[in-house]
Amino acid sequence: MKLFKSHIHERPIEIDEEEVYSPEDFASTYPVRGIEKCHVKGSFWLEEGKIFAALSVQATLLLEDSNTAERFHKKVSPSMDFQILDDEDGEGEGFIVPGPVIDMAQLALLVIRFSLPSKVVKKGSKRPQGNGDFRLLSEEEAEKTMDEYRSSPFDALQNIDDESKKSS
Repeated sequence: MKLFKSHIHERPIEIDEEEVYSPEDFASTYPVRGIEKCHVKGSFWLEEGKIFAALSVQATLLLEDSNTAERFHKKVSPSMDFQILDDEDGEGEGFIVPGPVIDMAQLALLVIRFSLPSKVVKKGSKRPQGNGDFRLLSEEEAEKTMDEYRSSPFDALQNIDDESKKSS
């Protein structure tokens, strides 16, 4: 469903729609790799010249596990109140929807993605431990390793110069 921004007024416009997606919609939407079912319900209204929305989305997602890249299905039901912005104006908080039309399928996808954690993990999934070619580090281990490499290998030469000046 598409909604013209110019049709939104103070009196709320109610929507209750099924949205349909194609595989092309998910070329760059990690971790969401597909949506099998998506029902969007909510309203849009104008307040002080600004467009606001209150949406509830019920969807069955195809997600990619952050640990193993395995794909799995998950049902989600995010709800959110937000402002529709034409561009980044630094004043409002909401979703940027440029142009005269609001595409409900794309807006529902934004609400879904915003509600997901930054790291999506299938229940029971474990992080790979590595093998002879690589190893996985925790953030603390990685920071400690980076601290060891932050000093330059030439720092040792600087100490040699200092020691030779002392012995002369």
